[in-house]
Amino acid sequence: YSCKLNNKHRCCSVLDYEGIYVMTYQHSCEVLNFAGIVLAYISIDYEGGITDWIAKNELLKKYNISEDEFEVADIKWEELEYIYKDFSEKRSSYEQKLAEFQKEFLMNISENGIHSIRTRVKDAEHLIVKIIRKRQENYKKYRTLDKDNYEKFLTDLIGIRCFILFKADWKKFHAYLEE
Repeated sequence: YSCKLNNKHRCCSVLDYEGIYVMTYQHSCEVLNFAGIVLAYISIDYEGGITDWIAKNELLKKYNISEDEFEVADIKWEELEYIYKDFSEKRSSYEQKLAEFQKEFLMNISENGIHSIRTRVKDAEHLIVKIIRKRQENYKKYRTLDKDNYEKFLTDLIGIRCFILFKADWKKFHAYLEE
């Protein structure tokens, strides 16, 4: 599309990145003012990783986390920013591991009672929200969670869901898993 940005016409495109409508131009991007609401501002570096992220007050508002709830989580915003950037850089390796797992272990799905499969790698913003909520809800268990060990604490960075339509198919799937 041809669009006007900062009073200059540029060639750009609109895409959906992790549920956020983004306008791309010249190796960077700016979130669209979608339906009159600015969601966040991010930029994408040349490798495709996210280099900037949503402001603290915007994240807390977006996910309905009060300032008091954030304080109870007792984690510095800078620590969360580091985790966000670190995970954003590692996300493609998680996607590669997921693809390798699917290729090696999730073959012949219909023969094994599986109707369909849904997979995902957690996005960095939801990871940050999860860390805040975990530390808030069970501080004793998660008090040592930090930028150096967050991947050991959180067990759902990669998700795989196998859908089975009929009760009888679970036996095939169970046998498949035991193999």
